[in-house]
Amino acid sequence: SDIYLGKIDKWNDKKIAAINPNINLPDLEITPVYRSDGSGTTFNFSEYLSFVSKEWNDNMGIGKSLKWPAGIAAKGNPGVAGIVQQTEGSLGYIGSEYALTLRLPTAKLKNRAGNYVEATLETISAAANVELPNDMRAMITDSDGPNAYPLSLFTWILVYKDQKYDNRTIEEGEELIKLLQYVISPEGQKVAAQINYAPLSEQALEKNRNLINEINYGGVAILENATSSN
Repeated sequence: SDIYLGKIDKWNDKKIAAINPNINLPDLEITPVYRSDGSGTTFNFSEYLSFVSKEWNDNMGIGKSLKWPAGIAAKGNPGVAGIVQQTEGSLGYIGSEYALTLRLPTAKLKNRAGNYVEATLETISAAANVELPNDMRAMITDSDGPNAYPLSLFTWILVYKDQKYDNRTIEEGEELIKLLQYVISPEGQKVAAQINYAPLSEQALEKNRNLINEINYGGVAILENATSSN
């Protein structure tokens, strides 16, 4: 957090050196890069920093958009990734779908279990291997799994539970359900991993199946209606 608070500005700072004892760190200026637009990625990043730093929590807090005391602003994940790629000594925070696809170096972070963990699809998925509420309204930042990457979050798809709105047809509701079912199917999860989105845990998949079953059209479950019509 001290880097984004503007308190550490060199890569060979003694605090960084203390947790990287076997690395010859350069006398190089650090350029932190942050999102200029409001984003869930910023919310996730600031939430993690609030968990691990009282100073950050007291002075910066958690939010989709913050008043950053140091660094360079960039729009969106592509903007942050672009500056990090072009600026020596910089660092930023972006989604795994960008960081892993672009093969950018990522930081090992100390998780709640005390382990330094690399950012991989496996460690991000491990962060979701916790007890989840039925409505899936959950944050998995700094979850307690021993192999969990602490800077992880879900990506949500928000849909109306009752699909009978704005002259929408039941057929359109059925097509939406087919899409959602594909996303959580083995094939859909395989595609997600191919573009560097971490697959969901089995518990998360099961809870999503239950939520899809609740989607209705005018109070009648669409899946139930589709079964009755066949």
